[in-house]
Amino acid sequence: MSTTQVLEEDLNNAHPNDSDWMESIRLSQLGNDYAATKDYEKAIDYFLQSLAIANQINDDSLKAKILSSLGLAYAILEDYERAIEYYQKSQSIAEKIGDYSRISINLGNLGTIYKSLKQHHKAIEYYQQALIVAKKFSDQSIVGINLSNLGLSYAELKDYSKAIECQEQALAIAEILNDHQALVKRCGRLGNIYADLNQQDKAIYYFKKSLEIAKEIGDRFSEGFYLTNLGISFAQLHRNEEARKALTDAVGILSQVGSSSVKVAEDVLANLQLTE
Repeated sequence: MSTTQVLEEDLNNAHPNDSDWMESIRLSQLGNDYAATKDYEKAIDYFLQSLAIANQINDDSLKAKILSSLGLAYAILEDYERAIEYYQKSQSIAEKIGDYSRISINLGNLGTIYKSLKQHHKAIEYYQQALIVAKKFSDQSIVGINLSNLGLSYAELKDYSKAIECQEQALAIAEILNDHQALVKRCGRLGNIYADLNQQDKAIYYFKKSLEIAKEIGDRFSEGFYLTNLGISFAQLHRNEEARKALTDAVGILSQVGSSSVKVAEDVLANLQLTE
């Protein structure tokens, strides 16, 4: 029986002496479980039930957390207007109670929404605010996330020197924390920046680092994704044999994991073969 099924059964047979607070927590956890399975509509339903109880018992800390969870669910569904609304409500409560970790997370997530909306200057403002709070009151993991996201926005604006600076700082934090998943992403993002700058040797260096770590942790999607980027960089340098091998491996892995990114690898591989 899954955790979700156990929680649902427990809720349906709730003990009379269970506190409202515990019921709200359980409902929120059910929301998290459904979000983890990408059933966001059901997740939202449970978050709203949890929020209603949190409002009844006037638990500000709980309200701020649930409102933030609702913001994330709506952001994933690309309902950005409602996502922003819930994040702002969460932010208002977090500021009132001095929950600086929540403030930093909300600011960063608002930045990500504006990045998705291609409003990169506004995204940068939110990421910078999130960084200020995170550096003062939060942990290094959140600092690293915001630095890396800030770097992505600078790269979108073609401010590559700032993008590299942010990603290098974020990479250093991931190394200190031994956060392998973050290392994969940040090495790959540095590779992408250098590829955009047509500094393919540096791009290849970072793509290979990303690939090595992705293989170690069994992250097959990232392995396939960065093999594609590696193949493109090899092709730019006319290292066609290495490009072909990387792209062929990428097609195999991305097909295996069912990623739509396989089309990019297939197209580049086909074009490479046509030019030979």
